[in-house]
Amino acid sequence: KAMAGVDIVHVPFKGSAPAVAAVLGGEPKIMVDNIQTALPHIKAGALKPLGLAGDKRSPQLPDLPTLAEQGFPGLSVYSWTAFFVPTGTPQPVIARLNAESLKALKDPLVQKRLEELSTEAIGSTPEELDRFVRKEYETWGELVRALNLKMD
Repeated sequence: KAMAGVDIVHVPFKGSAPAVAAVLGGEPKIMVDNIQTALPHIKAGALKPLGLAGDKRSPQLPDLPTLAEQGFPGLSVYSWTAFFVPTGTPQPVIARLNAESLKALKDPLVQKRLEELSTEAIGSTPEELDRFVRKEYETWGELVRALNLKMD
């Protein structure tokens, strides 16, 4: 909204499913969604994708240009998932959980399914995840402050 200079109203929904249902019903006219949940509706012809908010095109939708390709450089948003444990969890437990999750991510069946969902498995160390989360917090925090966004 800020980058494109458009005046649109954010309509909150309790998840993707009700938001997709509303868009399919004609209200609202546009939405932002994860490719994983939108893809079945796109393939069925019910939703028309306008652009991908990532650094590269999706293997599932190779003809869909990124928003950067359409004149919005720097607009790269990712949905990510990570494993977290309570503070104070013993280091050997953290190391084991990390090793087992990295092992699972390398499984060919898991990789195939993630690819079908247009999801990239990265896998990292707990330290790398900590740096990533801190960077995300800093990046989005700057935007929240710049736009003076407030919780309702």
